[in-house]
Amino acid sequence: MADAQTPSRADCSGCGDIFPNKDHGGLCGRCSRLDENEGDPDEQARIKTIPQCRDCGAIGRFFVDSQCGTCRRQAEGNAELLDKVTADALAARKQVFQGRMQDGKARGKVRNGLVNVPNSPSVDLTSGNLNALRHPSGRMITVCVVPYIDTKESMNLGSINRAYSAETPMADIVDTVLQGWNQQWEHYTSCSLQASDITVLWYNKINPEPNTLDGSLGNFYDIHRSVPNADAYLGAAPPSYKSLKGPKYERRTHVEAPPEITQKRAGAKRTHGSIDVETGPSKRARNSAIPPLVSLFIPSAVAPQADPTSAITLKRAVTTVNEETGEVRTKWGSGHREDLLQGQIASNPLAHGKTKKVYALTIGEKDFVAKRFFEVGHGPTKVSIKENSELLVKELTRLKNLKWFLDAFYAEAEERGIEVARDFACSEGFLAVEVIGVGAEPSDASGVSKEDYMAALSDLENDPMVVWLIEPRRALRVEHYTGTMEFPNRPGKVGATISAFTHFVYHASNEQLLFADLQSSQGVVEDAAGKNSVKRVLFDVMTHSVDQDSGIGDHGQAGFSKFLQGHICNAMCKKLGLEEAKEMGESETEGVGYK
Repeated sequence: MADAQTPSRADCSGCGDIFPNKDHGGLCGRCSRLDENEGDPDEQARIKTIPQCRDCGAIGRFFVDSQCGTCRRQAEGNAELLDKVTADALAARKQVFQGRMQDGKARGKVRNGLVNVPNSPSVDLTSGNLNALRHPSGRMITVCVVPYIDTKESMNLGSINRAYSAETPMADIVDTVLQGWNQQWEHYTSCSLQASDITVLWYNKINPEPNTLDGSLGNFYDIHRSVPNADAYLGAAPPSYKSLKGPKYERRTHVEAPPEITQKRAGAKRTHGSIDVETGPSKRARNSAIPPLVSLFIPSAVAPQADPTSAITLKRAVTTVNEETGEVRTKWGSGHREDLLQGQIASNPLAHGKTKKVYALTIGEKDFVAKRFFEVGHGPTKVSIKENSELLVKELTRLKNLKWFLDAFYAEAEERGIEVARDFACSEGFLAVEVIGVGAEPSDASGVSKEDYMAALSDLENDPMVVWLIEPRRALRVEHYTGTMEFPNRPGKVGATISAFTHFVYHASNEQLLFADLQSSQGVVEDAAGKNSVKRVLFDVMTHSVDQDSGIGDHGQAGFSKFLQGHICNAMCKKLGLEEAKEMGESETEGVGYK
């Protein structure tokens, strides 16, 4: 089974090459002709000698520099446009400079260099174009958030008014709001606010449309604008109120919500006897008026400061999964023209864990994250080029194995008529290697110095590859289900599904493999029919294996023992016909697959 990535119109379904100007799905020009002449090997051999356009995939005998006439004219037009914009900018700069060099009398006056810019700028000064210059997506939405604790507005936490890119996940906005509120909240109590402590409501206490909090801000706004009762949501009031539920927080933490913020009378009768009251500094709450609320979703006047990025060229690896056995194989290059991807990668990490760093990556108009190892047990920044490459191959193998087993789990549950949580999916990752020209050096994000790269080049037995694991970008908030050596038996449908799936893999692999550190984040996933839906996307999983060689965090038999000691079969396990999990040696038979 080929890599599960859904092909785009730019991908040829035959040779696998990517043609950025290809405007239709299916085969490229050459593969289409080869398919038409399948029974004529001589004609196929001739077709293979015909030059092919590297941009659209068409073939022709008179193409110049591997480009057809249409693609060449398009490229020349883009170059002319770039030259014009550059010339306009240089002309404007020259006029500003000349203005500064006027005589003393003129220089003594207050001057604004902008008056010397030509009256006909190269970019129309519309709101849309200006927003596009401020942010690559070109669309910003201002969100006003006012905290309510139970039914009373909290003056002390304060309202928040901020512009976000329309592509920002709603979950990330909630997390950002909580970070601001926790600066005040944590003055009075040791337990921070979490997303589970709040309920998101519109200003008039109306719940949002179902599932809209799982997507992006732009999707949230567009859906509420398009429904028949849009006026109920999009009135003249602020876009949203986030209501903090005091009882929710207290039930989760067993700590009373601080009265300094909730404005409850200190020492009042508590409704939850198990809550421990924490006393904070005695301060009189200062009642300040809420800043004036802005109108609904206006464009931002000030752009957020962008992180530095650099251009990067990547060659994508080809990964295949055997449909029958689940065996994963990865090779570099497609055997035809190299699959090159052009993008921009952030210089500073977006996030990091104990072993990997994560960088924002944009390829075309799509947002991804690029991951690499920085700590594998012998100190930060001590990971060699070869170690990073080998470990990332194992990481992708884990992801592909996870999807293979998850598909098998869902198929078995459907065949037996077992109700399980079906909103899990696997991250669609792929491997890519930086294309580094002669005399060039790896990207800043790679963490590989020019000296280390040149030293690796001198090793004639190994071709140094600066490798990345690329995955679609999702919300940063993570939900954890199991740990590396912890396999809790959680209540509820989701928890029971994870527990049964872990048990299923152990038996279906003939007791050779066990998934650990299962975690997910919300993401939009496109199915085979092209329909998008919000899923719990599993990523960065670990495995324990018999040979203890599946990658970082593989504890081998010790990992198996932890699972077998703590796992309690639930109803799903029993309906799947899974044998009771026992320590090796306790079972009368070993290596038995699922029934």
